[in-house]
Amino acid sequence: HKDEPFFLYLPYTIPHVAIEIPDAEVAAYKGLWDDPAYDGKKGYKPHPTPRAAYAAMVTRLDATVSKLVALLDELKIADNTLVI
Repeated sequence: HKDEPFFLYLPYTIPHVAIEIPDAEVAAYKGLWDDPAYDGKKGYKPHPTPRAAYAAMVTRLDATVSKLVALLDELKIADNTLVI
């Protein structure tokens, strides 16, 4: 039914708190800048490297949206699709 209009609402929870991302993805960003541990005193889960983890979350979001856009291209519906 790719010729029929459709609506897809895809709300991502990243990047957002709580900072939760696999350690393997955080590793690429560890040590790139001063990244003091967050102790959890403001109501969110503690994290040893919150800035690196946040950067990893943004990278994951970007990769996921890129896959979606690639699929739209593959299905030849990208030209008639609005991605915000």
